[in-house]
Amino acid sequence: MAVVLREEKHNESGWLPVTRPAQPLIGRGGVLLRQFYSMDCNRFEDVLSDYFDGFLAPGDATLFRAHALRCRECRSLMDGVKAAIGACRQQDELEPPVPLQTSLAAIPAEHGALGCEGFEELITEFLDSFVPAPTYHRFEEHAENCDACSTLLTGVVYAVAACHS
Repeated sequence: MAVVLREEKHNESGWLPVTRPAQPLIGRGGVLLRQFYSMDCNRFEDVLSDYFDGFLAPGDATLFRAHALRCRECRSLMDGVKAAIGACRQQDELEPPVPLQTSLAAIPAEHGALGCEGFEELITEFLDSFVPAPTYHRFEEHAENCDACSTLLTGVVYAVAACHS
């Protein structure tokens, strides 16, 4: 399997991609580190976050930096991400607006387990099909797990059916 490096060469019509066989990386004492250079632009983008977070293995980090030196597009991408990270670090921590804090605080109540009292309050809306999807799922889950509420719902459904017949 031949692996090629992506390079760019300038001619009168602009920058053109040029390929050539990759050179093996030789470490201290002539030990073969990698049989072939294995960083390409797609892999570069895939590991970009890992590089900045310090999660790349030393050999992969070396390949990453070598690719950044060879490829203008990837170097530009890396510089852009580095600048964005720097700008974010310089920003003061913002206090979220009160309406956002209120909305976030309400999420557990809206999406938490439904109790028997809440179940009873929703029966009419459930039968009239006016229950939003998240509430519907909580309603169904409670009906499956609570025999008393399941029996209550069945009784209400039979009562409604008797009134309409």
